[in-house]
Amino acid sequence: MRGRPLRRAILAGTVLTLGGVAGLVLAINLLNSAEQRIGQGSPSPAALPSPSPVASHRPRSVAPSMAEQSPIAVASAEPTPDMSGPIVRWATAAVFSSDGWAEEVADMTYAAGHFIGLGYREPDDQRGQVGPPTDEPRIWISPDGVAWERVDVGTMFESAHPRTVIALPDGSAMAFGTIDPEPPANPRSAAWRSTDGRTWTPIELRLPRDDWLGQVVSGPLGLISVVSISTEEGETEEVWYSVDGATWTVTHTIEASDGFEPGVYDAQAGPEGFVITGYRYRFNGDEREDQAFVLASADGRGWFEAPSNETTFEIYTHVASIGSDWIIAANGVREDGRFSSLATTWFSANGLAWDERATIQVPMPTSPYADEETSTVISGLVSTGDRVIASGSVVICCHGPRWAAGVWSSFDGRSWERLGFPPGTVVTAAAEHDGIVVLAGFDRAHPEDDFKARAVFWVGERR
Repeated sequence: MRGRPLRRAILAGTVLTLGGVAGLVLAINLLNSAEQRIGQGSPSPAALPSPSPVASHRPRSVAPSMAEQSPIAVASAEPTPDMSGPIVRWATAAVFSSDGWAEEVADMTYAAGHFIGLGYREPDDQRGQVGPPTDEPRIWISPDGVAWERVDVGTMFESAHPRTVIALPDGSAMAFGTIDPEPPANPRSAAWRSTDGRTWTPIELRLPRDDWLGQVVSGPLGLISVVSISTEEGETEEVWYSVDGATWTVTHTIEASDGFEPGVYDAQAGPEGFVITGYRYRFNGDEREDQAFVLASADGRGWFEAPSNETTFEIYTHVASIGSDWIIAANGVREDGRFSSLATTWFSANGLAWDERATIQVPMPTSPYADEETSTVISGLVSTGDRVIASGSVVICCHGPRWAAGVWSSFDGRSWERLGFPPGTVVTAAAEHDGIVVLAGFDRAHPEDDFKARAVFWVGERR
């Protein structure tokens, strides 16, 4: 089964697919809390718990100019209704599609003088299927977030599946992914660098062991990736750190303890460090025990675990930075093992002390699979700098495409507004440069559209 290494986990029982490139095996009981402080060193003052976290960043009001739309992409979705905050609506900047193919934007950044969208396309009838990868890489660039063009990648990514793109301190861009080996076996990690967004050159990765990188996240003080390691004693998770994206070292190990094996759901970077969300699980006879945990680091090297009384989350959690602060969205689990459609959001000024803020009701869209084995969840968070965008998705037992279940926005984690994107919209990435905020993802992720996803870019319009 294909999946993003950062989120892969063997849990038990039921296969729940959250996307065409993500698979999870999951059978869930109710949660316990984890209480264990680990790591060496000391977090910076900004990473120490505070009695009453206060949001340290508020929306800015900047007015970018709106340029002509790229002639090679046709915008078809109406702008969303007005919303609170400095961004009053999201206008569709560009749409890319291929007959017989589903196209999705997986990640986006600003580097090499452009907004760079990295994604893929795969045959309509292969979306969400178990088996060898059938997708082809796609790269789109824009100087202003409005006029977009698709780059002809030629053979630059032959037999490769890039999924993450970041900006390096020198202003260049780096993409990370995997390459299919010959003969077929486990894929190997690969990376490419670009100074213009058009030409991508492979670079040599110096990894601490013969394994493959998970999702790479980049912050002001470096890059991290969480890597699943299989040992005779069980599964462990290692945090790998890099300054330049090429040379990686192990800075922390999340080990099995008291029979609990660890797994990681999400990892993100912010202006003041990194946060990782995950879980530990074990089987006690036929019963499964789960414990949620949150790790925080100010520099990617010294890691600390939030006290157990601060991590009363359910185990399916996503995290995003919001200015210098952090937001978590956690989906509850019902007694029958299904995810609850009510997601809880949490706020932290440091990644260690967490304050419950609000709930998001994720609706079930009209679907032929709306049965007892189907749930809705908040399936991802992305940061725009001054706000967080949450996307909902349908979780279907055993496998299937990623269907949309709503998009929400918040600047503090307390007040969430559902945006007026058309049904079937999923937001997967965000980037900001010089006051211009761009979202990326795909639409037509709905049963009525027969899985014909299109890659879409939206630009924020301000007063």
